[in-house]
Amino acid sequence: MISFLTLLLPVYYLNNPLSLPPLPPCGSHLACTPSYNYILGVLSLTTCQAICLKDPQCKHYSYNYRVGSPHYRHCYLARECDYARQVVGDKQWLSGPRECVRE
Repeated sequence: MISFLTLLLPVYYLNNPLSLPPLPPCGSHLACTPSYNYILGVLSLTTCQAICLKDPQCKHYSYNYRVGSPHYRHCYLARECDYARQVVGDKQWLSGPRECVRE
């Protein structure tokens, strides 16, 4: 059974500019660049990660959660994540590796 709070949290994070959604495993609030493909209308970060897992070329993914952004609900796939070139903008991205391997 889904709780009322579970339903409200995504709405709160998407509409409150001062809060950030939780990070994915091994993730960051930055966009990985460069990307080689993107998918429009992806409904969640979890779905974006699942898309990355199904694509053998994908090693990192980035998801835009900001309602007012032109990239809202876009899932970007990347072969690598160039941390020196990450987009630091206005906190509208969540990114992570295809699989989280902690050492």
